[in-house]
Amino acid sequence: MRELLLHIGHPKTGSSTLQAFLARNAEELARRGLFLAGGDLGFDPHNKVSGNPLHYFRANAGIAPEAFAEHLRARMAAIEAPDARFVLSTEILFNPGHAALFVPLLGEISVRVAYYIRRQDRVLLAAWRQWGLKRGLSLPEFIAYRMNSGLPDYETTIAEWGEVAGDNALHLRFLDPRFLTRGDLFADFAEFLKTPAEGLAAVANENVSPDARLLRFLSRHSGLFESLDDDRPIDVLTMGRSGDGAEKLKLPKNLFDLVRRRYEVRNQEILARFMPDRTGLAVIDEADAPIEETQASAGAEARDAEHVTARLVDLVSRQERTLQALRTRIEKLEAERAKDPDGSTRG
Repeated sequence: MRELLLHIGHPKTGSSTLQAFLARNAEELARRGLFLAGGDLGFDPHNKVSGNPLHYFRANAGIAPEAFAEHLRARMAAIEAPDARFVLSTEILFNPGHAALFVPLLGEISVRVAYYIRRQDRVLLAAWRQWGLKRGLSLPEFIAYRMNSGLPDYETTIAEWGEVAGDNALHLRFLDPRFLTRGDLFADFAEFLKTPAEGLAAVANENVSPDARLLRFLSRHSGLFESLDDDRPIDVLTMGRSGDGAEKLKLPKNLFDLVRRRYEVRNQEILARFMPDRTGLAVIDEADAPIEETQASAGAEARDAEHVTARLVDLVSRQERTLQALRTRIEKLEAERAKDPDGSTRG
């Protein structure tokens, strides 16, 4: 039977990296009988597809399961191999209601689901970087808001997809080397795809975390962002930076303890259900937790502002040097063009 392999997120758990991994290895995966969904959920025998499936689901929000199934059937018909395996990766599928879209397909194709989740102390930090600071919320305010809202909520996604596909078809892993095959995300995902990791090229994680001083400053000046999707202030202020030497974003110890008390029991329940051999192994492990060693001291806001000011000065200096180098190059080229072939200057 054909297989439909769904990678459904969770947000902030390496989805972009895995999608880059699939794109990098598209031709090799096609040779192995694994076909990647394009922007309209189309498939190609050589994986010559483009676009992000996310756009299809956003454009067709509220589509009925039968209509969705008919659309996907028509797209899969482009692949004639009777044992084809179709790969659809988009983290929008973690959202409530999306699992039901695939119910009409269950009798005709085998469905398996990869769901990566992340220890909550780290995912809350990542979520604040992505959304919270743009709302003008401090890190403690945002964490309190998310926890009071019951987020992150892995259990609802697990329940919906478990009901549709069954626990045995749900490949659930914490995004942590201790819980991944061979301690590696790509090897673990290859295991889910049921294909050897050997011969597949890894890709770098290009999501470099900005300096914590910059992030705190921007949270106090959230009016710089036009929307929650606007990353331009961060992009400009991190231009040309590799992340080396950046101050890492961390949790105060009291917040870390609060997060661990709230979520660790639930994490152990997830391990017992999907990775019973790892039950008892702490997911939110203090040994490598992002904990601030000292409490924020007086004058921290001023130091954050000084860091951003210095960064702006550096950017302006870089721009001036670039413009000066360009000007010098143009003047040199114009001087060369002004000379006659014999080397004399045109009159």
